[in-house]
Amino acid sequence: MAARYEAVQIRIEENRVIASVSPSMENIQSFSPSGQMLVDSENLAFLYILDSEEGYQYVSFRHDLWETLKEGINQDMHVFIENNNNMIELKDFYTELAYLIHNIKDNPNYGERMEKEVETNFF
Repeated sequence: MAARYEAVQIRIEENRVIASVSPSMENIQSFSPSGQMLVDSENLAFLYILDSEEGYQYVSFRHDLWETLKEGINQDMHVFIENNNNMIELKDFYTELAYLIHNIKDNPNYGERMEKEVETNFF
């Protein structure tokens, strides 16, 4: 079963968006960014997919962090996750996020709550 990590804090530093994750990732460098994302409408989150030897892992970006993500989009910043003083870049994060938010806007298939949160935070 895929592990799920939560972005618990997000900040902009040195023209990058950096998210701290929990629980602790033993060796963050062993994860490979997939460049793909999913929507978790039930939990109002976007999930970035990481590949690892154990299979897929997910990093969840809840709606309470989206304001900072929007700022990163507007300034064309790269997104990183950090854990235990190590960092990896989440390649194609904003390409995937932009695709998803444009699909969710005015689309009730994602649920009314998700549609409303996306419109409130990104448009």
